[in-house]
Amino acid sequence: MNNEIISFAAQKFDLGKVKEIKALETKGDRKVYKVYTDKGMFIVKASASGYDEKIIAKDIYILEYLKKYKFNAPRLLMTSQGERVLNLADRAIYVYEFIQGSFPKPTPEYFVSLGKLLANLHNIPADSYPYKSNFIPKKELPKLIQNLKQITRTDQKEDAERLIEEISSFPDLNNLPISIIHTDPYFSNIIQNDTELFLIDLDDAGVAPAIIDVGYVLAHCCTTEPGDREKLKTDGEGIVWHQDWAECFLKAYQKIRKLSEEEIKLLPFAARFGMLVYITDWEVKHSLSKTRLERYKLLSKHVPALLDSNIYW
Repeated sequence: MNNEIISFAAQKFDLGKVKEIKALETKGDRKVYKVYTDKGMFIVKASASGYDEKIIAKDIYILEYLKKYKFNAPRLLMTSQGERVLNLADRAIYVYEFIQGSFPKPTPEYFVSLGKLLANLHNIPADSYPYKSNFIPKKELPKLIQNLKQITRTDQKEDAERLIEEISSFPDLNNLPISIIHTDPYFSNIIQNDTELFLIDLDDAGVAPAIIDVGYVLAHCCTTEPGDREKLKTDGEGIVWHQDWAECFLKAYQKIRKLSEEEIKLLPFAARFGMLVYITDWEVKHSLSKTRLERYKLLSKHVPALLDSNIYW
């Protein structure tokens, strides 16, 4: 991909005169660009080369589906010929609006807004949504067990064995109420403007038990480590469980979408699952992440205690 191809795509999508093209960080062979024109800012996505049309159809469908229900997410744009996708340089190229705002900072007020946003997403009818999410224990935990069996550090083998034992007793979440879930509602996948929150990066969204998203927020947003807090510009020492954030999030969520008794019972497992999937180290092969292991232990302690309180139900 080069700027000439992106400029040509901008012309086809009638984005205006291109002033600047900025490549954004991505994983793999996919490309994403922020394009500045005299009409505004836009996001241009280019699939991996030799792309799978089914994957592109899924990426596009979620944006159109959420638009139907007026959910806060980017809006897909069409070419002047009414096309959603251009085929250029062996890639599929599509465009959606750029949402003005910034990544949110963790405050109690933010977690109230996040609770409402996710509850609204989970209330969108999912019966007719054709794409399932693979981010579920049945799919992810067997892969994790294989990784844990390959832990080579002698000082981590005991922890790895304990985790394998705990995973073996994990309940099946598949019988819980399902919805469209985001799978990664982290700060960097949300845009905050003066009045609202918007979900972005919906490529992995799909139908799964709603509490997987809820558990993910408790796991990754309500526990922090020093590196997180440095980026988020918030206080704390060591590994921290943020009780006030979790309370604000759950109270706000419950006002819009009431969790069932079975969801409340299994929410601690959903939170642990959200951290377990990432518990092996990303940089050091066949080892555990020390910080994520500590966060997992915090979740195992604090989420059940959080749910024992009757202030939510």
